[in-house]
Formats: sequence, structure tokens, C-alpha cells
Amino acid sequence: MTGVPPKDPAISIVDAHAPPFLTAAGELFLEYARGLPFSLEYQGFSQELASLPGKYAPPLGAILLALDRPTLPSSREPRAALGCVALRPHKPGECELKRFYVRPEARGRGLGHLLASAAVQRARSLGYRSICLDSSEDMHAARRVYEAAGFKPCDRYNDDPDPTTVYYRLAFAGA
Repeated sequence: MTGVPPKDPAISIVDAHAPPFLTAAGELFLEYARGLPFSLEYQGFSQELASLPGKYAPPLGAILLALDRPTLPSSREPRAALGCVALRPHKPGECELKRFYVRPEARGRGLGHLLASAAVQRARSLGYRSICLDSSEDMHAARRVYEAAGFKPCDRYNDDPDPTTVYYRLAFAGA
């Protein structure tokens, strides 16, 4: 657990670096990729999925899942994975936020803000001084979440082929 108190008591944030959560993370990554109007293969996405946790593995990375509580407290049904976010090392002192996704049926519950907050808290606890990310210009809801979390526009830092990609960075105070 990240220690981030959920605003919705039915939601918890868990580490997903081992089964069964890693399987759920892979499913969410794939769902995210399938919903994009472009392919992530220029990033080696198929290889990323096949090698999870890969670059997101502890101690320098993380995959975090937002899980919903089963409908009945005594139920043995698995908790539904509603969203995810991942961190991987980018350069010394900086990590990159990737695979930020909330399932459509779970949107509007504040999960994006909860996941972003958990990712920022985790990056700090891992000793990073900043987080960078890239996003599609048309991902307005995600960009609002990043901006609300304190991310600021920054210069291009990767070889993304899309000229409309926007870049953000969050530098931690005192870092």
C-alpha cells in the first residue's frame, strides 16, 4: 500500500509488482493502449507487456493499481482493478510517469487524482527529485489531473514521433 488515504473508502491503492495484481496491471496497460488512436509500438509496448514489471520493477520503479471493494464485505470475489499508474527511472534523480489510466466506468470518482497523488508520493519515497511525463494533446482530463498535481509544461525530453505530444515535469520542493 502506498499509504494514500482514498477519498472513496471503497478504493485502495496497491503495489502491482507481483501476481495477481501484475496480471491486472498488464490488462489495464493493454486496455489503455487499445483505446489510443495510435500505436505504442514505437516505445516497444509489446515487449514491455511481455516483461512486466520490467522497468517498473522495484526498487526504482512502481506499478500502482486502484482497486474497488467487492460488492459484499464477506465476498470472496476478486477486487476489481479500476485504474493504474506506473513509474520508471528516467535519468538520475528523475522518474517518468507512464500508463496512467482509469477505466471508463470508474471515471468521475476522483481515481485519477488519487492515482496521481499516489505516484507523486511513491516517487518522493523512492528518492526522486522530479517526475516527467508526456501526454497526448487531446487527453484533456489526464492533463487536468497532471496540472492539479502540480506538473508544469516542460521541454521535449524523448523521441515521441507525434508533434502534438505535450511534456510535463514536477520538481519536488527542496530537491
